[in-house]
Amino acid sequence: MKLIFTHIIEHKILKQISIPFNSQFKCFFDGRTLTIKENPDYLDDYYDGVNISSIIGNNGSGKTSILEFIENRLEYNDSIGVIVWLDKDNETFIIQELNLHEKILYNLCKSHNKLNDDNVETLRVTNISNFNFSKKAKTRQVTDLSAEYTYKTKKRRVKSLNQLLRFLHSDYWAQYHTTVTYSFKLRGWNTSIKSWIKKSLESEILRISNSPDSYRRHLQVIENMDYSLFQSFIKSKDDNIEAAEHYLSKLVDEIFRKLQSTMEHNSYKPENNNSIDVILLKNIFSIFKHTLNNSPADNTFSQIACYQLFKHLLFSNSLSNELISEIIHTSFNEFHRSDSVNDKKLLDQIESEISFIVKTICEDYENLKGFSKSIRRNRHFKLKPSKNNDYIAHQEGHYSGVEEIETSDAEVILSTITRIGSLPEYLQNNIDYGWSGLSSGEFAKISIFSSLYNKLVNTGFERTDAPNYLVVIDEADLYLHPEWQRVFVSDLVGMIVSLEACNNIQFIITTHSPLIIGDFLPEDIVTLKLENGRPIVANSLGFGTKLSDAYLDGMFLDSTYGEHSRGKLQHLIDIKMHSQNISQKDLKLTRKISNSSLREALLGD
Repeated sequence: MKLIFTHIIEHKILKQISIPFNSQFKCFFDGRTLTIKENPDYLDDYYDGVNISSIIGNNGSGKTSILEFIENRLEYNDSIGVIVWLDKDNETFIIQELNLHEKILYNLCKSHNKLNDDNVETLRVTNISNFNFSKKAKTRQVTDLSAEYTYKTKKRRVKSLNQLLRFLHSDYWAQYHTTVTYSFKLRGWNTSIKSWIKKSLESEILRISNSPDSYRRHLQVIENMDYSLFQSFIKSKDDNIEAAEHYLSKLVDEIFRKLQSTMEHNSYKPENNNSIDVILLKNIFSIFKHTLNNSPADNTFSQIACYQLFKHLLFSNSLSNELISEIIHTSFNEFHRSDSVNDKKLLDQIESEISFIVKTICEDYENLKGFSKSIRRNRHFKLKPSKNNDYIAHQEGHYSGVEEIETSDAEVILSTITRIGSLPEYLQNNIDYGWSGLSSGEFAKISIFSSLYNKLVNTGFERTDAPNYLVVIDEADLYLHPEWQRVFVSDLVGMIVSLEACNNIQFIITTHSPLIIGDFLPEDIVTLKLENGRPIVANSLGFGTKLSDAYLDGMFLDSTYGEHSRGKLQHLIDIKMHSQNISQKDLKLTRKISNSSLREALLGD
């Protein structure tokens, strides 16, 4: 069945208002008689056979109330009116009367019957987010496909995510769009961490610079180390400060690169429970730095601890809670022996917090290690090719180091997001995840299309008993970039045609977008406006309308300029019209007008 027309006698703010939904017919109601005639100007192929119409109007003009009247047609309510349908054979009008107190006369171009069985399922779709503080009563004949509804429970989230992935991998999507995947990307060391490590290396080099043998002993296992840099630094540090700083910087950079090289070539293959992989390696410095920054430890102690951790990781791929404790205690002992520490109160404060520092680092490290293991052991993940070859390693089906991974398994996506959510916030900030090749605006559009696609794709519309759907898309333009608004109707029609569902589905779209409305014929647009506080149906613009006209006349805007700029422009125009002297400030403003014709007219003599 197709929805043809409704006359609402009374429903909320709506009083005695007629709403046409199919331009195949011209419908009139004079308060007593409903007349329906064939429309001789009807174009049955403009939308490629898809039945679609739109409702537009200012906020508060009754758009949502009209949709509610239709959706609640089978529920007990006090609304009064009549709804007219056309049966699937296009032969008979089906009349549905709601709480009529007076009999309506019918003058129709086809035979008609009273509604006995409403076999039209209404599908409600929006892309409105979960953050909605309103609550609507459930309606038994309406299936809500909106993201707000489908993401309420974990079971629904998994189902919705699977449907979204199915749509993104469908033949329909592949025809027009690139591949979209869900990926998790682990960031490398940020500038703050790199700077912290390098500062700790500088401090250590300066500390041991009076003992070259000590330096060699500290770093003797580094292969191909250029000790000439250190010798050059030693020779210049007393009499050539600029040269010394140059050699020190190069020396620190070389040592730092050795650790990065270790990451790349050693790959930190997990050998036992204490093995450290690249996920852990990229974050352990963040754990140490964050914990120390939130303790009494000063900058000197922090740099000593950083160096001790750096030295350990340079020569070992294992890290346990015991080793973390050893690193912190060794750092404190070095700090205690440092000549620069004279504050006994500070020493006592740090010493009293050592156990808490170790405990905090170990807890965050164990939390991160659990996340790392869940990634390495999950075979649903695939490595995503890295643009910068940032130390990816794959060993015997397990991931020993991860730059970016992707998956199409909904449960894995949700469980991984949950694991990330259990990490401390500062570690969560090191992990980027989401749809690759899909922005949040595109996701809003995809949510609508995916919901419909999965509902319709296996319906079997070729059957004689195939269901009929009335799809209500509310606020279709919400979150959509203007270009996606421009192609919305075209893409929607294309999908329905590809599913061969034209005869079994009808769309009603509400929108505030002239770009969407521009794809509709005027007779398929219901334009509402308020007159003396009461909603009425006004003339509609659509096909072939200039965008500026659609805004001003179709959307009832007072101007196509923003109100703030409109006031400024009006001020400049008034100065010109009244031949007033223009101030330097207004002259500067006039020169900033983008519209060259308007700018020149205001600046001309």
